[in-house]
Amino acid sequence: LPYGTKGRDTIIRYTLNAAHRLVSVGAVKMLVIACNTATSCALPSLRKDFPDIPVLGVVEPGARAAVRATRTGYIAVLATEATIKGGAYQEAIFRLRPDARVVGLVEGEIAEAVERLYVSGLFEGSDRPDTVVLGCTHYPLLRKSLARVIGRGVSLVDSAEVTAESVEEYLTGKNLKNPSGVPGETHFMATDNAQRFART
Repeated sequence: LPYGTKGRDTIIRYTLNAAHRLVSVGAVKMLVIACNTATSCALPSLRKDFPDIPVLGVVEPGARAAVRATRTGYIAVLATEATIKGGAYQEAIFRLRPDARVVGLVEGEIAEAVERLYVSGLFEGSDRPDTVVLGCTHYPLLRKSLARVIGRGVSLVDSAEVTAESVEEYLTGKNLKNPSGVPGETHFMATDNAQRFART
């Protein structure tokens, strides 16, 4: 279910329940929170509940990539209301670049006309962000239309993509990658409407 409009305590509770269920299934070498909202609200709680399992969220890798990509330090974060209100991206970016200017924008309808309404004014004139963090797992689906709206010369950072790279680096560095070369199995668990999830 969408987490972006839920209250912080509800998001933490749902995230902890999901993680405990995943860990109860079997050996887990790493937990990756693939949701920006869940990361921004529940990462400390997950690390507390699972002190022996590395837990990686999408915010830190996304913030690192944004700081590497920006030339001016002016960064826009497109994310859900809960992610922006939680301030996780702002904090992570400021830790890495204290002089950064970070503006957070919440999600609107998935249509280029609405993207223009929310985003285009921010990219008019000379004082504009040069980097945009796609701070919701679903936003890379909007990458092409967003690129048209914001124009050339603006870096788009996909927090999911750089998180996958961070997972690869961590597993390689800790010698935790599957050495057999045989692909693992994939299992899916759904919190609601498993049939619709399967169709999707």
